[in-house]
Amino acid sequence: MRRQLKMLDGLFEWLRSLFHTRKSDRNKEPFAMTFDERWEALQATLYADTEIPNWTAANGYFGDPFRIVLVTPSYIEVDPRRAENIQHIPKGEFRKVHERWEGYLRGTFPRKELRDLTRFSKYIISIFHWLGEQR
Repeated sequence: MRRQLKMLDGLFEWLRSLFHTRKSDRNKEPFAMTFDERWEALQATLYADTEIPNWTAANGYFGDPFRIVLVTPSYIEVDPRRAENIQHIPKGEFRKVHERWEGYLRGTFPRKELRDLTRFSKYIISIFHWLGEQR
């Protein structure tokens, strides 16, 4: 009987861990990628007319989504609903965010500092998160 109760306790702990994760755990990327792997994955899975939900590590999904216009080996273009112009995001801008991505997800690299690195941080963060959700 004690053995069975101990097994049930273990089962309940496991179930609790599935449903009660810390916010910081939810923002961890399930696997690490090099920049080249991440860029290649974007090239293979991101298509024109894909709608990308706006996402941040601090607030999750909120705000207006944006649409992918064009994916090329050297840049990605997005069409934000409220912007006047299509945004042309060079590959190098994605690299800047990639180099700080894990820190951003853990909360050790603030969003404000990503904004200071690239004016495209809003789109890149959401695209990187979208890619992680596809896997």
